[in-house]
Amino acid sequence: VGTRGAVWVNLNFGGWRQLGAATSGALNAVHVQDEMMSWAVGAGGWIMAASSYAARGWSQRGAGLTTVDLQGVWFSSRDAGWVVGDAGSVYQTVDAGVTWRAMSACASPGRCARLNDVKMSLSMGVGWIVDDGGVIYSTRDQGQTWFTEARAVSAP
Repeated sequence: VGTRGAVWVNLNFGGWRQLGAATSGALNAVHVQDEMMSWAVGAGGWIMAASSYAARGWSQRGAGLTTVDLQGVWFSSRDAGWVVGDAGSVYQTVDAGVTWRAMSACASPGRCARLNDVKMSLSMGVGWIVDDGGVIYSTRDQGQTWFTEARAVSAP
């Protein structure tokens, strides 16, 4: 993924090729659920899904959900997914992106650092989010509550 909605794919290790634009804005992250489902997030709150082989045919999901830049996306199943982004934004879907619910990983929503990535295990109910400052947040109840797990360590 990249600027102007560019999406690139590498099939069977045959080299990279551009599939075209999923949107006109920048895309910041991609998650490939399986060979038939891919997700991408980006600038201005874009959430895109492709439900075909090799991520052809992108469509917008969650239109109007937010205007903040989204930085990370993760789906634990076809239906259950999370996106994270600027100002501590966390959103969860349980219906494959038809509807989204706002969540909060930090103590002061809206005043948090940019959240860069999210990883969840639906079967175990655990997950992690990392922010710009190196803070790691964790959950043990599928994102209902979040705890500060670790803070950044300075490099020597």
